[in-house]
This record gives sequence, C-alpha cells and structure tokens, in this order.
Amino acid sequence: PLRPVEPPKPVQPAQPVQNEEQPKPAEKPKHVWKKYVRPSMDLLDDYPENSNVNTGEIEDNKRIIVESLGRYRIASEVSNVTIGPAITRYDVIIQDKTKVKEALKYRDAIAMELRKDNVTAYLNYTKGALSIEVPNNRRTIVGLKTMLASSNFLNSKPHSLTFGLGKNVDGDVVCPDITKMPHLLVAGTTGSGKSICLSALLISLLYKYGPEELRLILVDPKQVEFVSYDKLPHLMINEILYECNKAIKALNWAINEMEHRYALFKEMTEAGRATKTLDEYNAHLPEGEEKLPKILIVLDEFGDLMLQAKKDIETRIIKLVQKARAAGIHLILATQRPSVDCITGLIKSNLPTRIGFKVNSFDDAKTIFDFGGAEKLLGKGDLYYRSPDGADLARIQGCFVDTHEVQRVTDFVKANNETYFDESVSDFINTVEQEETPNSLGNGGDGEEVSADTKIDDTFIKALKYCVTSNQASVSMIQRRFPVGYIKACKIIDWMEKMNYVTQSEGSKPRKVLLSKDEFLMTFGEIDD
Repeated sequence: PLRPVEPPKPVQPAQPVQNEEQPKPAEKPKHVWKKYVRPSMDLLDDYPENSNVNTGEIEDNKRIIVESLGRYRIASEVSNVTIGPAITRYDVIIQDKTKVKEALKYRDAIAMELRKDNVTAYLNYTKGALSIEVPNNRRTIVGLKTMLASSNFLNSKPHSLTFGLGKNVDGDVVCPDITKMPHLLVAGTTGSGKSICLSALLISLLYKYGPEELRLILVDPKQVEFVSYDKLPHLMINEILYECNKAIKALNWAINEMEHRYALFKEMTEAGRATKTLDEYNAHLPEGEEKLPKILIVLDEFGDLMLQAKKDIETRIIKLVQKARAAGIHLILATQRPSVDCITGLIKSNLPTRIGFKVNSFDDAKTIFDFGGAEKLLGKGDLYYRSPDGADLARIQGCFVDTHEVQRVTDFVKANNETYFDESVSDFINTVEQEETPNSLGNGGDGEEVSADTKIDDTFIKALKYCVTSNQASVSMIQRRFPVGYIKACKIIDWMEKMNYVTQSEGSKPRKVLLSKDEFLMTFGEIDD
C-alpha cells in the first residue's frame, strides 16, 4: 500500500547567521604621557672653581724639571703650562730630538725632585713635546651643575643620551653621548669615584630626558648604590634588581625586546619606509602614535654577578652588545675588580668605550686599557676615558654630585611626574624559576606549569573576577590586589592561562583577557569580593 503524502511544512523565514565567535576583548589603551617636569638646577650645589695652584709653585716646578733633565745632559725648556682641576701639565721641548725617548726614563727622578707622587710623563705628539703631569697640592671640585649648564650638554642632539663626565686638563667640559659608545665599561677600586660617576650619569639623564624617551633597568647586588632611584618614573619596572637570577631574566627580556623591535623595523621597511634604527622608526610613526623609548641597563658590581653565573651573564651580555645598539638598548657595566675573570676578552672586544678610575695594580690597569697607567691615578674622580672615536686616553677629573643632591633631584622627579611601570616586564622578570633548555635563551616563558594537584581556592576565583572586570592580567597586579605571595600569584596566572581565560605570555606584550563577564557569571556565578 502507498504511504500517505505528508502536507508540506510552512517555509520558515531565514534566520540571520549567528556569529559563534566571541567578541575580542578591547586592547589595553596606549598610555598617554603627561609633559615631563624637569628638575631645577637649583637642586644642585655650587662649587668654587678657582684654581688652587699659585704662580710661585708653577715657576719652581718649571725650574726643577729643566734642571733635573740637565743633570742627564738633556737640554730642555718648558714651552707651556696647563693648569687642570687635579693636575698641572708641563709641556717640555727637548732640544736634541734624539734624546726624547731617553728623557722618558727619568720620570721617577723628576718626581723625586718635585717631591710628588704619581707623576706621569708621555710623548705628546700633538704638542710636539714631552708632557709631564704633576698632581696639584689641592684639587678643584668639578660640580655636576657646571656640566649641565655647559653648552656641550645644553646643545646636544635631541636623540642623544648625553651626560656630564668631567673636565680635562685643558679645562674643557667633557659630555659623552651613550648612543655613540654605544655601551660602556666602568672600572675602579673602592673610593676611586666609580659610584659618583654612575650617579652623575643618571642625574644628567634625568635633567634632559623624560620617561617616555628613556627607561632604566638598574641592577645593584650591593643593594645600596641605587636606593635613591627606587620608584623613579624612568624605571622600566617598579623595583631595583638585587638578585643574580633577576638580572639574568632582565637580560633575557632585553634580548626579547631587541628582537621584537627589529621585527617592527622589518615590518615598517616592508611597508615602504626604510627603517634601520629606533630613531628612524619613531620618526616614521603617525602623529599621536606612542613612540618606543631608549632603554639603558646599568649593572653595578658586574664582577659579583660574573662570580655567581659567569656563563649565563656573559652570553647574554655579548648578544646584547653585538646587536642592541640600533634597537635603542644600551648597557653600562661597572665593577671594582677589573680582573680577567670578570672582564673577559670577549667582553672587552665588544666594549671599546671605557672609563677607568684608580686601580690597585698594573695588571688591573692593563685589563681595562691593555696597558698600564690607571694604577697611578690620584683617586677621588681622577680617571682615564677612552672614547669610541680612538684609542687615545683622555685624563679627566670626574664631576662630583653629593648624595643629598641625588636625593633632592630624585625626590623632585618622583613628586612632580607620573609613575607608569610596565607590568609585563615585571611579570617576565619575576617569574617562578624554571629549568632552562638549550633553546630557552631569548624565549620568554612566564612561570612554571600548573600541576594537576594544584588546589584552586577562593583567591583564584576572586583574582579571575578582578582580571575580567579590569580587562588585564599580570602577576604584579594580583600581588598588589590580593594578599598572596609571588609564587602563588604566578600559579594563579598559570591556571588562568591553562584554562584559556587569558592569553599566553608574549615577551613584553601584556596578556589579553579572553573570558567575558557573562561567561564568568555563567561559570562561577556571583562572587563576593
């Protein structure tokens, strides 16, 4: 038998296709910097600049030098005298040019006649003379305020990182540019002026550059040198790094950031705007787009870090000093033990710019500059500076800035400028220690895996609700908002990542929250804070 024919069903109107994809959470808005309020020059002290060398002393020294050489049958005359802040240079013309090098042998005899220690002598080819440098009885203090008020500092190029170093023997102000170095090695024994030099460098940068132009990462194993700079707006993260493992992670982050910036340069070049350096990249950005700042990493007591983890520290530093210049990342390494164990040949070959203060021995001086001389410096700011332009050493009296001056300047900057730290960098550096693999260098893992037996308590859910509400997630944010330690905050973030509530870590980029408020309510219900 035939089956009955069913009546046709009424045609339903077409329903609009529902988009199953959830709307993407709004990206974190770019930070708009307020105008940087620079500190006033009145915060720095004035120091008298009058020379303490009298005419009678100079005439006596000229006579003693000529008479001392005359005893060895070397006819000479003093053609010029230059009075510097710490030393006075006597340019001696040797009548018989065949005896010029012979005159160098009698440096110690001249010092004995002058009754002065640490007298140096060298052939000054630019002056055509034998230059003899004699320490002054009393030195002139070169204040940092003088450096910052000089035309060399005020008229420096906009994209440079210029700082006050000191005055040379001729009395000229020396203000080097970190971007031309592009990395710096500073060495000197205790009391030689190394720490004051670093303070003068940092304070100089605070006077000229705001946090939108320059960010700092400071590593201080002694935990006393950079205390005044804690919570400074220029810091990349809201802390000074004291532990060696955090220093290694900071270098890892810098390597990631360097590679990320080179990827941005490549994208901009492929878009038709040739870009090779950070300054070119920032110049090509559209109006109103947030520019990338230069990054300065200062590692004080670099020798202590090398003793703890020589291989880890050295490999990362070499990678940065070889490639990071164009990306706007610069390193300053400072140590009071310039031995070959600390300053290896590989580091020296990649750090041509060096500042050497007084050291304990000829071997230490040779480690810094490949020849002696730094062991005869006077201490207290007397230094040799080798610029990136040439191998000649310039003798300079470093500028002085007292601890209370540093405190006044940093307090002013903190009180009058906004503080905006990069939480993604803090999360990267403060991750739970994990075992490194051979390919882990430069890859930014963010914490340890959440084990299957991890106990999920109310803090996990409350932290998730807070992240969903604020549309951002980071370890440091959870630490500030909830009474949990660092390790538990890391476990909370790792749990969110494993459950696909937040995105994975991508180096310096902030995480995105993938869970919407409605999805949170459907899963967990209403949670009381």
